[in-house]
Amino acid sequence: MTPYLKFHPGGIADLLLAAGGDCTDLFNEKHPWVNGHSMLEKCYIGQLDPDSVTANSNSESSRFALDKTQWRHFTLAFKQKVSHQTVKFTFELPGTKLLGLETPGQHLKVRAKINGHMVERAFTPTSKFSQSASFDLVVKIYPDGVMSSYLDNLAIGDTVEMLGPQGVLGYPEAGVVTVGGQSKMTNVRHVVMVAAGTGIAPMLQLFRAIMENNKDTTKITLVDCNHSLRHIIALAQLEPLANMFPDRVMVHHVLHEASEDDSTELGSFKTGKQLDKTMLAELLPKASPDVAAFHCGPPAFDEAVGIMLKSIGFKEKQIFMF
Repeated sequence: MTPYLKFHPGGIADLLLAAGGDCTDLFNEKHPWVNGHSMLEKCYIGQLDPDSVTANSNSESSRFALDKTQWRHFTLAFKQKVSHQTVKFTFELPGTKLLGLETPGQHLKVRAKINGHMVERAFTPTSKFSQSASFDLVVKIYPDGVMSSYLDNLAIGDTVEMLGPQGVLGYPEAGVVTVGGQSKMTNVRHVVMVAAGTGIAPMLQLFRAIMENNKDTTKITLVDCNHSLRHIIALAQLEPLANMFPDRVMVHHVLHEASEDDSTELGSFKTGKQLDKTMLAELLPKASPDVAAFHCGPPAFDEAVGIMLKSIGFKEKQIFMF
């Protein structure tokens, strides 16, 4: 399937939701009227024996609440509105278990039966991976969003099915970027992050991994794009870091909605503007071989940012999409 990704008419993002796993429910959700079994009849090579699936080791299953192959239930403990249209959902972790995500780039999947259809979506927790007792998911609530509306209507004490960890992109140690466990860059000295909306979630995990590792001296430049000031999710976490480490951390907020003083730059804010190639070139460091660029946002945003990064000198091997 991998070589086919860039040719998929529906884009790469939908296919990656089922990467390495069972894509039946996802296919049925996207194509409810298509008889996939008859279309793929000539490709059928046999039925997978359930007994052939290797079980997780006792030590791993006892440490982590998530499982890679089995959906598990998590109880909603708390809900909090953190910005306009965005809600933080806090779920309980059983006993002393950790969630089970260990490196930036990993995420989990949430599934629910909605209007008779099984729906799955991928989310990156915003809480520390090492946190016990609970974990947080920050979700933008869209009026017509199937999963986001479902989550928004949950009551405290309701349960949701989750599975993980998922994801092929990783930052396992200082200056190293991996894809599928294979090193792609090994001497990164500057990390560029370009995010939109809740695409900031995986960036926060990467940000945290770099800043909490005393041996990691990597510089960070973050460009966080939102509709307005009230849509920014992680302002309270990001601004203090930028102020504490001005020679190492640069945080730029690009806001589409203009301020009262139209298009005036207020410190690290650019208001009344949309991200374009010229602005990106102005905000980012030069695309030297030791710079890695990560981006995450809606599909159209990711496509546009990928093109812009290449147009200002970044090579494809330096660009990574969460």
